Amino acid sequence: MTLSTAANQKLASVTSRASKAASRRGFTLLEMMLVVMIIGILATVVVVSFGGKADTVKRTNTVSRLGQIKGELVQYYMQFGSYPASIDVLMTLRPPALEKLPKDGWDRLFNYAYPGSSNDANHPYDLYSNGKDNQPGTEDDTDVWNLDGTTPTNR
Repeated sequence: MTLSTAANQKLASVTSRASKAASRRGFTLLEMMLVVMIIGILATVVVVSFGGKADTVKRTNTVSRLGQIKGELVQYYMQFGSYPASIDVLMTLRPPALEKLPKDGWDRLFNYAYPGSSNDANHPYDLYSNGKDNQPGTEDDTDVWNLDGTTPTNR
C-alpha cells in the first residue's frame, strides 16, 4: 500500500464519519413538532394563570390612589377649613398636592363631589371610581369610604 492510497482511505473514512455526524445533528420534524406543542401548552398555562390578575391589580391601584387623594383632601381641609369644590384645586396649590389629575386603574378620572350626597358628617364628600364597567352604582365601584370593598355607599 502506498502512502497516497492510505491517505485516500483515511480521508474517505473521515469524510464518511463527518457526513454521518452531520446527518445526526439536525432535528426531525417529529421532534420539532413536539417542542412546539410543549411551548404552546406552557404558554396556555401561563395565560390562564395570570389572566384574572389584571383586574385585581387595577382595583388595587384604584384603592391606592383613592387613599392618596383622601390624604390630600384631609391636608387641604386642615389648611383651609373646608374641602375643595373640585379635585382640580389640589393641583393649583403651591406646592401642588397633585401633579396631575389622578386616574383609576382603568385610566378614567375619579368622581368627586363636595358636598357629598350622603348627608353624613363623617363622609363630607363623594370620591369614587366607577370600576371596570364604568357604570355608577354597580358592584364593581370603589368608594373612598369603603376601600376594603365592603358595603358600597349609596349615592
